[in-house]
Amino acid sequence: VDHMRLGHGGNQLVNKTKHKLFLTDGMAEKLTGFCLYFAKINKTKEITAQNIHNEITLSVLDCQSRGLLDAVHQTLTDVFIPAVSSSNVFQNADKKNGGQSRARFINSLSTFIDALTGAQQSLSDVVKLSKCDALDLSKLTTPALYQSAAASSDTLEVIETQTKAWIKEIEQILAETEQMRREADNVGPKAELDHWKKRMSKFNSLLDELKSQKCKAVLGVLLVAKSKLLK
Repeated sequence: VDHMRLGHGGNQLVNKTKHKLFLTDGMAEKLTGFCLYFAKINKTKEITAQNIHNEITLSVLDCQSRGLLDAVHQTLTDVFIPAVSSSNVFQNADKKNGGQSRARFINSLSTFIDALTGAQQSLSDVVKLSKCDALDLSKLTTPALYQSAAASSDTLEVIETQTKAWIKEIEQILAETEQMRREADNVGPKAELDHWKKRMSKFNSLLDELKSQKCKAVLGVLLVAKSKLLK
């Protein structure tokens, strides 16, 4: 299917009240507003002014109020599943295999929708360590700057205070992941898989934070100052 999307994003704002309209394939721009997408029903058929109303479909993803994943989830659930369920496309195939083609396709589509739900939940569990308001850590980029920061008692105190805050945040995350899970006795393997996916997502986001520039800067200063917090 050939696609052409039209939308507006938060990073494309002209001012606070006027949004920029742009054409995109969705690969580079973040879709944070309303996305209008067009699809050709028959990709080999030429589109003319006379047949465009029959050959092109239009739909909308409201990424502004709920985010892209939720918007796709709603479209698949409210539009595609009912359309496939009532469509005649599977009649010939169903006659050959006892009516299983439609059921298999809907099952695959439902599985994908469940995956979108899991992905959205994982994104909501992403770990972000607190920001250091008292110091711009992005400016600490070289060993010389680490030494300069370590030589200043005020700067070092700020960095150690921030480090203590991060340690408490990480300890809280670890404590939460070790808490006993309470689930019904009849839950299946999917619930177990979803749990470990969410846990892996949380730990991966924590590792990304620890590899970030701000954490490297703090660690560099603590190393130079030979801080007791290194342990």
